[in-house]
Amino acid sequence: MLDLLLPCHCWCCRCLLPIRSQSGIDLCESCAAEVSLWQEAIRCHPSCAPLFADSVHAVFEYGPNVATILLGLKYGGRFEVAHPIGRAMSAIALALAPATGFNRVVVPVPTSRSRFRRRGYNPAALLARVVSQELRIPMAADVLRRVRDPGSMNGSGRAERLQRITGCFESEKALAGESVLLVDDVLTTGATASECCRVLRSAGAGRIDVITAARVFGEL
Repeated sequence: MLDLLLPCHCWCCRCLLPIRSQSGIDLCESCAAEVSLWQEAIRCHPSCAPLFADSVHAVFEYGPNVATILLGLKYGGRFEVAHPIGRAMSAIALALAPATGFNRVVVPVPTSRSRFRRRGYNPAALLARVVSQELRIPMAADVLRRVRDPGSMNGSGRAERLQRITGCFESEKALAGESVLLVDDVLTTGATASECCRVLRSAGAGRIDVITAARVFGEL
């Protein structure tokens, strides 16, 4: 009945779909074929992992259709995107349980005040909340605070991003050896994740696993 009253469309090409997807993200067959590694973890090689992180994982390889989906979450108010992606991120985190143990906390990468005012929300926090609920472990949005905005870093390389992002975050509380799941939407060069991990280490974090919705390859 819902499909009849409210027909669903492909989130990428907007074509009409005969039925809603069970994954929670409505894609036609053509667009779905171009979404790389949906619900399969991308485990980065240690040589490309952000500094200070024990591991890096992603749900998607970043591409045009993944960009359309995530831009809807980041700027289009498509909050429903957070649920299926967050569940896939949770499955990745669950597989890490033997290494991380159960003393874990979910920490979203904080957004700047200006971006929060424009959007009214933090996309990373939406994903982190789903992960927290799925795994039944606490989310601590107050652990990291962004104290400075480096501005747009589109087109910047890893070295420049690392330089500009340094000092942009501060820790608000001690972690006393807790394992951290650092959650963000997209990992490009790893500069932001690297700085967040450095600050978390200084706050006493134990193991740190970075989990993102998508990973851009060829940037590190």
